[in-house]
Amino acid sequence: VTHAFRSKEFEPHVDVQRHIVRALGLREYEMIQFGRITVEGIPLSKRYIRPLVESGILEGWDDPRIPTLRGLFRRGINPRAIVRFFYELGPSKVDATVNMEAIASINRKILDPIAERYMFVPNPIKAKIEGLTPPVIAQVEVHPDSKRKREIRLDESEVFIASSDLEGLKPGDELRLRGLVNVTIRSVNPDEVSLRVSEEQRVKGVKIIQWAPVRNGVPARLFVPESPYSFRMLGGYGEPALRGIKEGEIVQFVRVGFARLDRRDPLTFILSHD
Repeated sequence: VTHAFRSKEFEPHVDVQRHIVRALGLREYEMIQFGRITVEGIPLSKRYIRPLVESGILEGWDDPRIPTLRGLFRRGINPRAIVRFFYELGPSKVDATVNMEAIASINRKILDPIAERYMFVPNPIKAKIEGLTPPVIAQVEVHPDSKRKREIRLDESEVFIASSDLEGLKPGDELRLRGLVNVTIRSVNPDEVSLRVSEEQRVKGVKIIQWAPVRNGVPARLFVPESPYSFRMLGGYGEPALRGIKEGEIVQFVRVGFARLDRRDPLTFILSHD
């Protein structure tokens, strides 16, 4: 051991420890103290986290709602992002309070060039498309920087879209189903939307939304951490390619955020961040 790193509350003991080391004839080592880091609104201390684990509020020390290393990795935070975060923070004896967005910002830069894009529709509503003659093959980008396309076969003239995408829209408004077709809203009901294929298939100036097939869409869940005490579980459907994602793989759900596949049965992703 050449260096000992610990928080600054041990600083008053440095002289005593050095005296003991010298008295015993042991090799001396460098003692470096640093300020404590607090994540805004989230406990880091074991004495606060342990009761939450033991009471069952948290699943364990790898619960993605807490910023333990295991929790961050399970949430989809790349180890390089954590190293980079502390490198940029720098050594200091001044206590610091940070928020998760600081780590997410670094992680986003690491994941964005490599994470493949997929479509996931949370809180879905069924939309029937008038004027669409199946079967239809949609082509969606695997990644904005890649020329590769992924094909989605649509064997029916209806899809799932996110109910939130209809907020503020009215009959006559136009949308584009990503990689598929432009549609115009005919009517909106609580449990179903009626669309028709637009006469003009332009891309610019039209809101592009994700969708999933009704017949072969993949049921999936998205775990959204909120605090050590709460989370949201969003149910929805994704494109068929979700079945091929490996456990532990991190992808980007279009217009939702980066997510890591946590388990396959049921298909459950954990939202890393947007």
